[in-house]
Formats: sequence, structure tokens, C-alpha cells
Amino acid sequence: MCIGTVGTVTRLDGRWAEVDFGGVRANVRTDFLSNLAVGERVLIHAGFAISRLGDDEARELEQAWSELRDALARRAAGENRG
Repeated sequence: MCIGTVGTVTRLDGRWAEVDFGGVRANVRTDFLSNLAVGERVLIHAGFAISRLGDDEARELEQAWSELRDALARRAAGENRG
């Protein structure tokens, strides 16, 4: 199973890309994807861009992560009351 994070390519430098994850930027390797362009949405896992994403795919993954964060926050809040 792969747990990946969605990001947007903001800068390219050889086999490295700077990727924006909702305001947090990180450098990732691009060895698995050729001809990336600034502005493309990508799936990142273990420091590598592993897949290009269309807008719909990116939104679905971002929504899934958001729902997971919300559920974990609700669970943690419930455990802190008890």
C-alpha cells in the first residue's frame, strides 16, 4: 500500500522539483516521471514524485486526506474528554 501526498510542482532543477503541499514546500526527486512541468499536480511518496495527477484525482485525494485528518481530530478530542 502506498500513502502519498498531493503537491504542485513550483520549480524544476534537473532531477529535483520543488513541490508545494498547501503552503509547505519540499524538494523531491523526479526520477520516475519525465518531462514534468511547473504547475503539474503530482503524487509524492518517500521523497519521489511517482505519478502525475489530473485536477479531479488531486481533489479526490486531498478530500480523502482532509476527511482522515478531521476523523483523527474528532477521535483525539473524544479521548481527551474521557
